Amino acid sequence: MEKQARLTLIRHLIADNNIQNQEQLQALLLKHDVVVTQATLSRDLKFLKVGKVHRPSGYCYSVNEDELRRSSAEYFINDISRGFLSMDFSGNMGVIRTLPGYANTVAVAFDNLELEEILGTVAGDDTVIFVIKEGITKEKLREIFKEKFPSLDI
Repeated sequence: MEKQARLTLIRHLIADNNIQNQEQLQALLLKHDVVVTQATLSRDLKFLKVGKVHRPSGYCYSVNEDELRRSSAEYFINDISRGFLSMDFSGNMGVIRTLPGYANTVAVAFDNLELEEILGTVAGDDTVIFVIKEGITKEKLREIFKEKFPSLDI
């Protein structure tokens, strides 16, 4: 299971259950056929900024959704920055060139950022194709990208 899918599952498990410790969380993950080491789970909980809150059943894990959205956006922007090489357009489609093996990571990041100007992505090994929403010009999209991804040479 990829990291993002595992993080999403962990977030849902924490939201839906009164989990008091990592062992309980590992057992729930195992029921979903996800095997993680304690060290990986600890890093995942730190990344998700999981804390503990008092509930009638005792202290349980909790995820701050606002903090999660902010940290997830930063995570995805970093994924894009690590693999991005260039971008070009043809009609209502864009092509992003990435380092070899990074296209899927970049496409998943764009999909998870839920940019309303992009309808969807398709990834190969070093190329991402995306469809631009009707009415959005490539110039406007370049402006939006420069604002959202200032580290990229767009």
